[in-house]
Amino acid sequence: MAALAALTALGILPSGSLASGLPPATLSFYSQPALHPPEVQVNSDPDTRSGDIFLTPSHSYQTGPMILGPQGELIWFQPVFGWVANLEMQRYQGRPVLTWWQGKTPTSKPEDVVVNSAYHVVALLHGANGYAPDLHEFQITPQGTALIDGIGAVTGNLTKYGGRAHGSVKDDVVQERDLQTGQVLWQWHSLGHVPISASYLKVPSSGSYDYFHLNSIQQLAGGNLLVSARDTSAVYLINRQTGAIMWTLGGKHSSFKMGAGTSFQWQHDAHLTGQRLTLFDDHWGGGGYPETSPSSALVVRLNTRAMKATLVHRYNHTPAILTGTEGSTETLPNGNVFVGWGSDPDFSEYSSSGRQLFNGNFAVGVKSYRAYRFSWSGQPPGPPALAVASSASGHGTTVYASWNGATAVATWRVLAGSNPYALHRVARARKAGFETTINVRSSLPYFAVRALGSSGAVLGTSHTLTVRRY
Repeated sequence: MAALAALTALGILPSGSLASGLPPATLSFYSQPALHPPEVQVNSDPDTRSGDIFLTPSHSYQTGPMILGPQGELIWFQPVFGWVANLEMQRYQGRPVLTWWQGKTPTSKPEDVVVNSAYHVVALLHGANGYAPDLHEFQITPQGTALIDGIGAVTGNLTKYGGRAHGSVKDDVVQERDLQTGQVLWQWHSLGHVPISASYLKVPSSGSYDYFHLNSIQQLAGGNLLVSARDTSAVYLINRQTGAIMWTLGGKHSSFKMGAGTSFQWQHDAHLTGQRLTLFDDHWGGGGYPETSPSSALVVRLNTRAMKATLVHRYNHTPAILTGTEGSTETLPNGNVFVGWGSDPDFSEYSSSGRQLFNGNFAVGVKSYRAYRFSWSGQPPGPPALAVASSASGHGTTVYASWNGATAVATWRVLAGSNPYALHRVARARKAGFETTINVRSSLPYFAVRALGSSGAVLGTSHTLTVRRY
């Protein structure tokens, strides 16, 4: 408490920010008092080679893109006012970048964001042709363009579907956009290609009918697009040149014979690699239709000659989860499968045979639209963060060091001196989590820290702070 009082008196730490005034399961840091990401609980993860964990927590005290290490420790968090979705690592102009969607606030317009390894924004996409970027998808293509989704509305007579004579139906739109200019290069509409009658969702008595609800886009080799639509419980292959539906998987009019165990409902995040298709099967009772089984990650094999879908595996959570919305399924390079449980606060990893290896979760009520794993290397442009305080005993100093987003820090070197221009080495400690606490046997008045890489090279040096002794 002495350290807390000293930091508060110095203005380094806002009064009460670590002790009170925050919801349970919210993190706080002495060296980064403005950061309050949600806490994540994890069990042991034997897979430490598949990269970091990418999340977009919402319904938490602070929302924003979040990266965790393989063991669940915080690496990077950027608070954003509003809703955030779909944090991924992609490649743009030959380099790895982070991408996500943010928006849905009274004062901000929805936008798709691209930042580089220094967390600088290198591209932003806003609305075009009357359609704002929607949260469900943002994919950078090999040719450096972006595939995003948007939603419009069309008026019409919906009486044959159980609706109003002067009703409204949502039209899901796929746009290919130039990332630098924002120009629309190609556009596709669900209406005119997928009939309204394909939907399983009941027509509402008011508002616009969300008959399709597009929630993922993947560009395949050759340029054709794989699209998932939740409310038709189907996945579609779209001809890039004509916009025509080449085949449909699932739903009311499947082009494939669905083998035992391959059916799905209200799915998300469909991806096709060769003949192997993955998706997240919500199996939620949306639109008044009862669910038939818990949610799961589904892998099927598609034989496009015989037009048959065969079950490869279903990955179930222990204990079973029924996810109301959202979710994701990712096949990792080692063959494991990583699953985000959408509106449920969990994310899990499985061996290819189905053994649950790892589970992480937020507090109840906090969720991440998707969850992925990527190997990320980040180097923030600013200096490391530092907080210092007198030790509780009154002899020595407690140092708190962190560097939001830095992935190469191995150890911290503590510097101290009698004046801010003559600091010398007084301690060294291995990095321990997002914020490292170092107790130093020194009562000198000025302190700084240096972040060191695994080879001992200096990566960055903090500002110098003074310690008031009480």
